[in-house]
Amino acid sequence: MAIEDQILENLNGIETQFEKFNVSHDWVLAFTIGIFLASVFANVISFHFLHKQQKQMKLEFSHKTRPIIARHEIKKDTYVKGQENFDTYSIRPDKAMFHIINNGNMPAVKMSATFYLSRSNSIPVLDPQDKSHAQPISDLAPTEYYSIDIFWNNLVFESVKTSNDVYFGLLIWYHDDEENEYYYHMEGHFDKKALMLDYVKTSVLTHKFFKKRM
Repeated sequence: MAIEDQILENLNGIETQFEKFNVSHDWVLAFTIGIFLASVFANVISFHFLHKQQKQMKLEFSHKTRPIIARHEIKKDTYVKGQENFDTYSIRPDKAMFHIINNGNMPAVKMSATFYLSRSNSIPVLDPQDKSHAQPISDLAPTEYYSIDIFWNNLVFESVKTSNDVYFGLLIWYHDDEENEYYYHMEGHFDKKALMLDYVKTSVLTHKFFKKRM
């Protein structure tokens, strides 16, 4: 039996009970209409919250089934006894290499990146909304990884080894197979060869909610 039919049946029963007690027909009609409207309103509210809950569950599911770009630890070029043998970056006389991985369970496609390397007196601003300087980079399947290289000269390399005034920034954009777009953003500096992170964020840039799952 439909909910509306059940409500009407219950209301008819209420009206019959009122008639037994000689309650006026107008009052019974007003009371019946009030109960009916209240029931309809309650069902509308219940449907609204149920729909909202289902939408939230689908959103949470979509966030679990997506590519996730993150830093990746690889074995260091040289091993020093008593120190950690893995790191998320490598430095060489000609470049810094930042190791990234797709930790999600979907491929990261249409990837692009921009970065900077600067001294402390002139630090650029990276904005996830600004892709004017983005360059294409290779896609990443789940668990796949590679390194993004930022090249420098020998003077910068010497500063990286001996001071703390060399700053870097890296911003990576990527999509899933439903055209949702995400980004990974990190900035920091080198302190006597050690990488110091000042800012890290991974987030959704544009999300076409449930385009295929709804």
